[in-house]
Amino acid sequence: MTESHHDDTHEGAGAHVEQGGGDFNISGHIVICNWSDKADKIIKQLHDPSVVNKKPIIVVTQDPDQVPNSSDDANYRGVLIVHGDPADKEILKRADVGTAYAAVILADSENPDQSDSRSILVQLAVDAVNSETHTIVELVHSSSETYFRYTNANELVCLEMLAEKILSQASLTPNVSKVYMDLLTQCAETNEIYDQHMPDYMDGLTYQQIDDLLAEAKDADLLLIGYSRFDCKKDEHGECLVDPYGRKIPDRRIVINPHREALGEDHVGRKMRAGEDGDTLYLIAYAQPNLRAIMPPKKVEAVRKAGRAGGPGAADAK
Repeated sequence: MTESHHDDTHEGAGAHVEQGGGDFNISGHIVICNWSDKADKIIKQLHDPSVVNKKPIIVVTQDPDQVPNSSDDANYRGVLIVHGDPADKEILKRADVGTAYAAVILADSENPDQSDSRSILVQLAVDAVNSETHTIVELVHSSSETYFRYTNANELVCLEMLAEKILSQASLTPNVSKVYMDLLTQCAETNEIYDQHMPDYMDGLTYQQIDDLLAEAKDADLLLIGYSRFDCKKDEHGECLVDPYGRKIPDRRIVINPHREALGEDHVGRKMRAGEDGDTLYLIAYAQPNLRAIMPPKKVEAVRKAGRAGGPGAADAK
């Protein structure tokens, strides 16, 4: 795809847009709301040569002239532009935010004191188009986190809060900040954390069985560190929060390095659910893992019959 600049008129943003047709009529892309120096770094990470399946990127900004041209930087190939206010849902429809893989809402670098308030408006506009779009919001002030509670924002990233936590952890564990930097840097020489849905044929395996299977795949160069499961956003009393329409606000519960008690009283482990709405696995790896190749159906079936990984019959499945 080539870079494209547009004016900020609303022509063409009619009913057909609500059916998924924006200026580019694409899906599975990433929408970046607002432009700043961070946006440039994000694009270069997302389009790093080590990323096998690069996703198209649409930048929604009121300052399109600040976005580099694809002819000047190869990282900007596949980067498209919609000129307009990202807090306007009609503009977001033009960016096909309803069919996007994710939307990143960056802080307004020109007005940091009002940035979080603006970000809430952008989040509400995304919710109005498609409340299921996965959104990541950059917060300037940690105190603003509570105001996003009743929105469908999936991830809130506050640099103020992250800096405090990394500094305190580095004080306790020397060089741990370098470990975080390695995991958060996208390139061929570093590990990344991948969130993987399980193939349907893995439904019903326990976390422990999956961990044992992956441990056998020594050539895969990956490490299972936890999982997530479908849940809802909850208040301080553990009750599910609902949106203005009375619907539970979806969320995911993340469990890293599960305790044996969390896996079940029999210490074998809870049964994992496959599928798009099922559990996901968190893996550390150098590249996107292919679970079907690492744990083929025949091997999984042998483990299922044996009742545990490495049991009778598992060796025959190798």
